[in-house]
Amino acid sequence: MELYSQIDLLVKFGTYFKREAKELIAKMMGDRFNLKKERGDVFFKTNDSLTLSNKNRKIKKFLKKVFPLSSQEIRCLELFKEGHSAQATAAILNLSPRTVESYFESIKYKLSCSSKAELLEI
Repeated sequence: MELYSQIDLLVKFGTYFKREAKELIAKMMGDRFNLKKERGDVFFKTNDSLTLSNKNRKIKKFLKKVFPLSSQEIRCLELFKEGHSAQATAAILNLSPRTVESYFESIKYKLSCSSKAELLEI
């Protein structure tokens, strides 16, 4: 049986895990543990050759829960980490600077960061 045919089971497991690991998660948050920082750039990489990366709607929904950044947000973050300003990023991606700033606000929210500087530490 292929794993992606069991997405509903994985979603239920995620809910169960959050409930059972509530105390551990609270401790990690209290210690300001940052998995994104620990894993480095690997945290942001996806592999299209993996079975779960196919085009199934349920799989996409599941992956969005696990990996919340859109491809455009990832690209903005990559350019920012390379030293590009929001205006330079906007020019490179052919977007308005306001759109890029909106992406950064979304990225900060999704990654639980309070500032752009904190994004550099991820």
